[in-house]
Amino acid sequence: MNSLKYQFKNAFKQADNALIQLIIINIAIFVILGVLLVFSTIFGFEGVFEAIYRQFTIPPRVGDFIMRPWTIITYAFTHSLSGLFHILFNMLILYWFGKLVQEYLGSNKVLSLYVLGALAGGIAYLLAYNLIPYYAAGLNFPGMVG
Repeated sequence: MNSLKYQFKNAFKQADNALIQLIIINIAIFVILGVLLVFSTIFGFEGVFEAIYRQFTIPPRVGDFIMRPWTIITYAFTHSLSGLFHILFNMLILYWFGKLVQEYLGSNKVLSLYVLGALAGGIAYLLAYNLIPYYAAGLNFPGMVG
C-alpha cells in the first residue's frame, strides 16, 4: 500500500511515467466533474454544470466544433458520469494496453498514441456525424466523451 501511495504522490516527478500520469489525469477530471455535478444538483445550478461539461465534450456539428476546437483533445480526458463502470473499464484497458506499448515502444509512445488516437477518434466522429446520412439525421446528439 505504501508503494502505491508513493507512485501516486510522485507520478509527475518520475521520468517515463506517462501511462500512470494519463490515468491520474483521467480520474482527476472524472472526480472533479463528479463533485461539480453533485454540488450543482444540490444547489440547483444544473445549467452551470451542463455549460462546463459541454466545454469538454466534442459536439457532432462542425459549426459547434469550430466554436470549441479544444474539444478534439478534452473529450479524450472526459468520461460519462452516468456510472463508475465507464471510467473503470476505460482505465483498465488503458492500463493493460498502455503497459504493452510502454514495454515494447517506451513511455513517450504511450502519450503519443493516446493523443493521436484522440485526434483520429474525434475526426472520425465529426466525419461520421456529418457525412453519413444515418448519423446526420441525429445531429441533436449532445456530444461524445472518452
